[in-house]
Amino acid sequence: MFVLTKDDEKFVLFPGKKVYTIGRLATDLIVAQDLSISRTHAKLIQAEADGDDSLHIEDLGSRYGTFIFPMNSQKPRKVPAKTLTPLPVGTRVRFGANMSIWQVTQLKLVTTVSALTRPEIQELTKILEPMGGMVTSNWTDDCTHLTMNEVSVTVKLLHAMLENKPIVTFAYWRNMLQSAQSIHVKEGWPQPEDYQPTNIDVTWRPERTRLFAGKTFVFMNRKHFDMYGSVVQKAGATCKDINSGVRKTFLTKSDVIVIQYVPSTQSQATESINSIQGRYSGAEWSTYYPGVRDWHGLDTLLYNRVLQSNAQVCYLGFIAHHGVSDFLDGL
Repeated sequence: MFVLTKDDEKFVLFPGKKVYTIGRLATDLIVAQDLSISRTHAKLIQAEADGDDSLHIEDLGSRYGTFIFPMNSQKPRKVPAKTLTPLPVGTRVRFGANMSIWQVTQLKLVTTVSALTRPEIQELTKILEPMGGMVTSNWTDDCTHLTMNEVSVTVKLLHAMLENKPIVTFAYWRNMLQSAQSIHVKEGWPQPEDYQPTNIDVTWRPERTRLFAGKTFVFMNRKHFDMYGSVVQKAGATCKDINSGVRKTFLTKSDVIVIQYVPSTQSQATESINSIQGRYSGAEWSTYYPGVRDWHGLDTLLYNRVLQSNAQVCYLGFIAHHGVSDFLDGL
């Protein structure tokens, strides 16, 4: 969705409407106070073809003209009348001779959700559709927001916090659509920071991206490597899959964190001990897992270190007793 901005004003171009007009009378964007702007001054045209999200401008033969400022330039260039001229994102455009200067921006709205009901997800999909947005089931590189009414610690939340992506409640989207529907928005555009869940502080802190610097996570299970590996990497660590080849001596290093898979059919501690001792027979238990009494697991580790960056957390032990399967529970 393209949005032209000028100070606190916004001019919203819904993707479903391909042509918007600008002028002083009976147009989509009315700039009545500037007499250098013609009654019907120019029009903005969005591409018709699917997958083409380009924007063009056409001056309609206005008296004082339409100008664009090339990127990183303070010198305007007059666009030819009755001719389509591309408007790349970031371009500034001036209508008339005075100071009606707007900048072209584009909102790409892709949110995944957490702990929303099915009716809420369906309504959210309908809200985003006219703005060209979409709801995804999983966190991807394309996600621009995470939507959740109350914070529960999930992998999606950790991705959003580590990437500094807005975490907003359902009400944010409802109010955005309501504001955008006025087309020429002069005030009241919703800000993500005003719609954050309130049960946990999710304010951005850049130090989170360095929490695990110098650490290596070794995953004993490929599924967990795929699920959590990118999270710990975004927090500054490196990660390995045990099946890619890891020496026993490497696992005993102080900066290595072993993430053990624990089937639900066995006790967490017993499975961890038996599995690792069987895989690495001959390793002394006290050497392999130093400081048993101080252990914390991946769930506690990521929760405390990512959400509460001042917490002092030891890395290994809770994993042996609870495992990655508890990552989403009780945090």
